[in-house]
Amino acid sequence: MAEPKNTLKKVARRVPGARALRDTLRARKVGVGAAPATSSPPPPPPADPIAKAITAEFDFTLPKTSSILVLGDEVERVASELRTRGFSTITTTTDASALATFGDDQFRVVVATRGPDADFDRELLGHVARVASTVVLVQPQEQVTVSTSLLEQAGFTGRSEHPVEGAEKETISVLRRMEAQSTLHDFWRQPLPHGNTPQAYLGPVHRSRALHRLIKDLDGDSKILEVGCNVGRNIAYLHDNGYPEVAGIEISPHAVKMLREKYPQLEGREVHIGPAGDILPGFEDDSFDLIYTMAVIEHLHPVEAAPVFDAMVRVAPNILAIEPENRLSHRQYPHDIVKEFTDRGMVHVSTTPMVEAITDHYEAAMEDYQAYRFVRADRAGAGNATDGAAASA
Repeated sequence: MAEPKNTLKKVARRVPGARALRDTLRARKVGVGAAPATSSPPPPPPADPIAKAITAEFDFTLPKTSSILVLGDEVERVASELRTRGFSTITTTTDASALATFGDDQFRVVVATRGPDADFDRELLGHVARVASTVVLVQPQEQVTVSTSLLEQAGFTGRSEHPVEGAEKETISVLRRMEAQSTLHDFWRQPLPHGNTPQAYLGPVHRSRALHRLIKDLDGDSKILEVGCNVGRNIAYLHDNGYPEVAGIEISPHAVKMLREKYPQLEGREVHIGPAGDILPGFEDDSFDLIYTMAVIEHLHPVEAAPVFDAMVRVAPNILAIEPENRLSHRQYPHDIVKEFTDRGMVHVSTTPMVEAITDHYEAAMEDYQAYRFVRADRAGAGNATDGAAASA
């Protein structure tokens, strides 16, 4: 059996190209196979401009877990782009009649695209307005006025509108449902608001411990007001841990009733019942040393937001706003918290992610929350509790 091998060696030395043939045959004998031909991979397909424009609207305002309905003639490309960007809860349909089968507010967002030969009629947009609080429309420019007018009649307001880059004949419009201020207040006054029952706020004491750590530089006799205190878990914790001079504002009488039942130690502490916009302006200047919120500013209706911000900076020299970033629904309003307070003469002292402030518990819901600390400019650098802190993004 050695003879063929030796012969192959001799041939390989003498015949041009035989060495390469020999090596190839040996490679095949041991199962390696010939070396594959090399070639450049095909270039990736260009991003669809409509899908790209839609997902760009979502990048900074929509949690990745949000439920999204994609409707119309671009469903596959839009859904694919959304999945590429990390959105996972996506429903698609090309059948407009399917909208009638979906429940009220079943989706966070509806994305609807229409071609030049089809428009959004009143019935279709009526269902769109019912099943989601945010609507993204992509359509030819000449159809925009009629479509947005129909949604405005259903209580929506425009958030943005511009041509689609790379598809300039198309316009993308983003609208959101805007409840009247009275409707919003009625929602919060219910005994059991959907998704926000008072009982649910009794449990997360780890949030109260984090709050305590965030203000531990304050003196023990500091007067502290929580705007939107709900059942009082936070102010009760502060009361029991070195800050007895606490007070609250709460729109829900049902939550305040539970507060009085669950936290008897708060007897004698003032809890004002009503909207913040009605109560805060009635306080005297510097009535408190600190005013704080926890997931409340995000629910301030635009009509009352400015008076609330004005009152907060007047009534207390220190502000702590624990709020989520970039929330957007018909009961959430994306106020620029840093700008609102610094424009009113406050100094932005620090920003602390709540997942860092909560050191003894992990809560995914807190991933979006930041604790923004401010001090009035006339108190900054004058022995104020926030001296020496550095603002962080």
